[in-house]
Amino acid sequence: MRPVIIATDFSNASENAANYGVDMAVALKKDIILLHVMEVPASPFQMATTEFEFNEIEKFAKENITALQERLQRRASNRVNIAGEIQ
Repeated sequence: MRPVIIATDFSNASENAANYGVDMAVALKKDIILLHVMEVPASPFQMATTEFEFNEIEKFAKENITALQERLQRRASNRVNIAGEIQ
């Protein structure tokens, strides 16, 4: 069974799209993969991001994808599986 892939950047617009995607997945009885691709900012001098900075970006992404996943599970009344993925 092919899942519905929902991409998010945690903005209000992407959450609205995620709500639509959940409604569609429930109607089609499909699982969901909630996907966030981390954007690692480049400095003006193109220096590598420090380990601390990367860990903070990753922590932010994990907290937000977990919170969004919980909101979407409530919206779907647990009728579909929602897996969170961070790349």
